[in-house]
Amino acid sequence: MEQIGKLIILLSALAGLIPSSAWSEDAVVASQKASTSLKAPAQDKETSAPPRGIFSSHVVGKEADSLRPAFVKGGLVRVFWSDIEPKPGHYDFSAIEAQLQGVRRYGKLWSLAVLAGPRAPDWLFDEGAGSMEIRFRGDRVRIVPYWDLLLQARLKLLAEALGKKYGNDETLKLVYVPQATSNGIEGHFNGNRYEDLQRQGFTPDKWVRAAGEAIDSFYRAFPQKYLAFEVHEIGTVETPERIMRLIEKNYRDRVGIAVWWLSGRENYQNALLQEVRDFRGYKYAQAIGRSDQGRRFGAGGYGGMFEQAKKLGIRYIEVWNYEITRNRNPEVTQSIEGFSRSEAVQGEPGA
Repeated sequence: MEQIGKLIILLSALAGLIPSSAWSEDAVVASQKASTSLKAPAQDKETSAPPRGIFSSHVVGKEADSLRPAFVKGGLVRVFWSDIEPKPGHYDFSAIEAQLQGVRRYGKLWSLAVLAGPRAPDWLFDEGAGSMEIRFRGDRVRIVPYWDLLLQARLKLLAEALGKKYGNDETLKLVYVPQATSNGIEGHFNGNRYEDLQRQGFTPDKWVRAAGEAIDSFYRAFPQKYLAFEVHEIGTVETPERIMRLIEKNYRDRVGIAVWWLSGRENYQNALLQEVRDFRGYKYAQAIGRSDQGRRFGAGGYGGMFEQAKKLGIRYIEVWNYEITRNRNPEVTQSIEGFSRSEAVQGEPGA
């Protein structure tokens, strides 16, 4: 009976994915029309506008103190899918709630990132999901391919559970779409050869379709929230560029893109940088590193990152908690506070 119950659940979830499984970028209109009954957030109030300003990238335990300064508007709650769903269909939100204690203590806003990839639950393999091997931080790890139907069905159910729990929380400002990538949230396979990914079934067509399915699942599960999909080049700029066009055409009202590699450098993923500039939608970012890691930033140093953000049209930046709780360079603090007070942040919200 238990196996029959599992089968019914998965078939129901897969049924919701059937239209999207046949997607091309030009065939998502039917899905978008089906979503018109979902109420989009109002644009005339700060409480329902897309998030802006400075957020802390880490609020675990004592790092919640990075939320203390007035110029910090909120923090990123980052958790593993394997912790949220330790057994199929059994959801445990304690990892999220533990981080929300600090967020609520300081009366701040929050963003949510649930990591998949190596952080997805192992029971996916037991249920018959496919696998591919990648390198992650020097180790070989096994992940479920993003285009795997069972993975997409389970992501849909995860999105629905998260939406039911937090979809009406007015302090939740942004939800990241999980990805089956090196770290499970950013769109990269750093440390892996593109040829090795292709050998295991990767194609831009498969990846773009899978991204569209995951975006659609979270879009429907969080009808009152803004979402972000992190973009990186995968071999070439083709794959993220196509995902960005898909978002522009079908989800622009609430789904934006994120770059967790904001650095002020113009020679890093420069082709994708141009696409980010041209993207007609909401844009979010995270600093590529700590301010004391000078080699990671451009000629303008840490402060140049904020100038780049303004040129790209980015109004929201997650800085590493180090900058708020440990940094002793007053110029760094001034650049962060300056961005939080800038017209880019204080002006009217919009894509």
